[in-house]
Amino acid sequence: MRSTVMKKAMLSKMPITKKQRNVGINYVYEEFLLSLELYVRADEQTYFPMAPVLHDHEKLSLEYFPEEGSSFQGKIAEYKVIKLLGKGGFGAVFQVQSSTDNKMYAAKLESYEHSRRVLLMDCLVLRGAEMLKSPHFCKIFELGKVEGKFRFIIITMLGPSLHVLRTFQPGNHFSLGTALRFAQQSLEALQDMHSIGFLHRDVKPSNFGVGRPETNDFHIVYIFDFGLARQFATRDKDCRIPRKTAPFRGTPRYASLNSHRRRDQSPKDDIESWFYMIVEWTVGVLPWKQFRNQDRDKIMLMKEQSRESGGVDLFLEGCPLPHYRMILQYIDNLQYTSIPDYGYIYFLLKHIAKKNRISPNEPLDHDPEHPYAGTETPPSCLPHGVLISTIQNQQNKEDIDKK
Repeated sequence: MRSTVMKKAMLSKMPITKKQRNVGINYVYEEFLLSLELYVRADEQTYFPMAPVLHDHEKLSLEYFPEEGSSFQGKIAEYKVIKLLGKGGFGAVFQVQSSTDNKMYAAKLESYEHSRRVLLMDCLVLRGAEMLKSPHFCKIFELGKVEGKFRFIIITMLGPSLHVLRTFQPGNHFSLGTALRFAQQSLEALQDMHSIGFLHRDVKPSNFGVGRPETNDFHIVYIFDFGLARQFATRDKDCRIPRKTAPFRGTPRYASLNSHRRRDQSPKDDIESWFYMIVEWTVGVLPWKQFRNQDRDKIMLMKEQSRESGGVDLFLEGCPLPHYRMILQYIDNLQYTSIPDYGYIYFLLKHIAKKNRISPNEPLDHDPEHPYAGTETPPSCLPHGVLISTIQNQQNKEDIDKK
């Protein structure tokens, strides 16, 4: 019965209270996180048991992963492996075809031999986004395991990443209209993720993508890859107490200054990384592009210099001013416990479009033959915060139980 309640639970939109605003950070109601934990807990025990510890000197073996053309069995369907889409230190992603509907899906596989349960974080975030009814997250269709080999989740198959789309454009940048649309939708995705209590901590163009023409979501931006995600709000605390030092998390080119300085991250840092991303979308390059990932100190220094009087003009050269400067100044003024005013940023993005006479229906660069059909900016953004999602009160839960 509990599982049924979790699946049928309705979400309500509630404004932030004075107490929540004073505490800072996107406040997440205790009931929501409790429900989310219960919703996933059974899956965790079944599919994500503790695995043997893999030491640093050991390499992750992918020998038990399926080969192209082979199949593996789930509870809902059998999945034929079409091709490998990508692999990393903890697993791989395959394009698969379901035996029940012949549709294409993405299968994320995680090796049994690794102790870091990345798929569990994927499930937590995606289940939370599902309860929030966010359009910017993949849907989970099935999760399971092939005993002794790998655990898996079957999720929405997406189209190209925004990194790939940008590299196909002249000058390696989008038109201003497309950059603004992608900026809006990617910020919506982060806002939704923060509202369920999670940080992404690796915001970059290759972790955002669009849907596919055949599924009618070619204009929708999705966020994915939650391997570095962290829950910043819990049932017991509105936000985590920051650690004295924290390990670097992210990709150096887009990482926030706090991450470079080994400080704990908050929603502010995801948005700072988002800003570096949209500058690159707009002009095609960031000033520290020439540095490698190993040159983190040099990248950090250039990011610090980009805040100086002369540096900010160089950093934002070619971007719409003063709006981008205002967004950067706003982000830099946020604190660890600040609730980001997403509505203010949406307002500035809309104002840029209006000032540059960009039509709401202007086609996106990757689909020039069709008018824009993506999401619109949420109309109910509140000053100094966002709408908080929570499970309805206990009376509503009891009503659902009776149905």
